[in-house]
Amino acid sequence: AALKDFGHSLSYFENGKSFLDVGSWEHQYKLSIDLHDAAADAACALGAVSDVQKYSLSVLSHATSLEDKLNAMLAIVKSLRKSLALQEAKQWGVKFLQELGEEPCRIAGDPQLNSDISSMIKLIADVADESILNLKQSNDKKLVGIMKLYHEYFYIFQMVEPGMLFSVSHRMVQLSFERGLSEISPIAFAQFGV
Repeated sequence: AALKDFGHSLSYFENGKSFLDVGSWEHQYKLSIDLHDAAADAACALGAVSDVQKYSLSVLSHATSLEDKLNAMLAIVKSLRKSLALQEAKQWGVKFLQELGEEPCRIAGDPQLNSDISSMIKLIADVADESILNLKQSNDKKLVGIMKLYHEYFYIFQMVEPGMLFSVSHRMVQLSFERGLSEISPIAFAQFGV
């Protein structure tokens, strides 16, 4: 029944898009973004990768800010990961994270990564649990998008490149300390602890 609901939702969003005029990206920008993002999310839930890409690539080509591109970026990576097109998901993820200003992930054994992880372990050990729990909550849409992309990356790397997991979990915890907690931060701390 749940998949059927997503199918109905996708139909509603497609119908909504059909009412947009030719210049909707200029005249009804927010509505265009919202309808395309919602259609991509519904298509992702259905496993319809080509539909996800169609709606998301439209957003990526018309969006005027990185923040407006975040959901489309995530939908592409997530749909490819769910369909087990892991190398392609990884390539899109690299592209998107670089667009968002993130450095490439580092492989386990990298001396600087080892040093950074050791420093993070010491920081966590030296900070009281209450201090971590009282870190400010971030409302930064870009940060949340980056964290969600890294979370997808974590799943991808578990299957295709386990040596990158340390870099991903370290970066997620680092972002949580530096820029504030997000809905993904508890997962980041758990992944780092493993």
